[in-house]
Amino acid sequence: MANRKRYMLFTFFIVSTQLFNSCSERPVATGGTIRVSSFARELLTTPDTIPKTNKFTLYATPGEECRLSLDAGLLSVVALPRAPAVEYLQVEIDDTSYLRVPVKNGAVLVELPRLDDGIHKIRMTAEQRRRPNDRELSFRKLSHGLYLIVEGAKWSFAASSVYEANRSLFPTASKPSDYLNPDKAIHSKHAAIINLARRITRNCRSDYEMARAVHDWVARNIYYDYDALASTPNSYPKGAMDVLMSSKTLCGGFANLSAALLRSLGIPCRAVAGYGANDGVWTNENINADPNHAWNEVYVAGRWMIMDVAWDCEMSFRNGVHERGTGLRDRRYFDPSLESFSIDHRIYDADLNAIRY
Repeated sequence: MANRKRYMLFTFFIVSTQLFNSCSERPVATGGTIRVSSFARELLTTPDTIPKTNKFTLYATPGEECRLSLDAGLLSVVALPRAPAVEYLQVEIDDTSYLRVPVKNGAVLVELPRLDDGIHKIRMTAEQRRRPNDRELSFRKLSHGLYLIVEGAKWSFAASSVYEANRSLFPTASKPSDYLNPDKAIHSKHAAIINLARRITRNCRSDYEMARAVHDWVARNIYYDYDALASTPNSYPKGAMDVLMSSKTLCGGFANLSAALLRSLGIPCRAVAGYGANDGVWTNENINADPNHAWNEVYVAGRWMIMDVAWDCEMSFRNGVHERGTGLRDRRYFDPSLESFSIDHRIYDADLNAIRY
């Protein structure tokens, strides 16, 4: 990551197709209190340079978008997940404030504490029972890298400076049928891929459920290869069958295997190249940097949706050792809104599978 400099607005231009030789490291999951980055602290004196909005949507899933709106110190959250239903919403601000508010009918109104003028990081976590009879509540992180800007009585969210650029490239204008056939890295006609995809999705009732099942299986069974990331990223398995056989890869391999499984089911899926900003910080350097990351765009229910399996996976291969984490973290990058995805992703006008290896 380049040295962090004072925030600069992004004037978008279409980037020509470029090659990338490394993958962006996944953001590290953290628990406990939130540490406001030095970037945010540097911005405390210049909030006027940041694009702002008083409304923000976290997910694109119809009926479960998690729509946020701010009116001074009141935070409204509606369309929270209902299957399973959210019972409480945790709201953490910086490392000083913690609120836990009951949710009713998928909505909640939160009175935020008084905050000094400046920028404050906010994190929201849903408490829900994965099964109706569960005694314990489980936790699902809903927001990441989201900042509040306080200017007296005026409160707003910091909008991503790459959002407008991403919006000009997504959803793709390409026909879904263009993304159904195999290619040199997406082996969707291989018997092993076909049989695995059928097994993974045998209980699914819709293309959307199939996409989620594929996302979850890959996140729980393929290891993120930190050894390859630290040495020669181009040496990691990229083709779908190579990834399946080795069970470890980096972002390009996650994208190709996911695309192969979904295409084998007749679901259009792209492997997309772009830039992943691990901490959600956009500077004039990384905004214009070469691609360093890859993810998928999937066509389901008449629309394109985004999924980034590599950044939802917590399986790691490090120092020659397979480390099994939870195997899946919160589905934060399964069907996010473009607004939320743009916090730490920039889309390029190129297909990953068109990039020369």
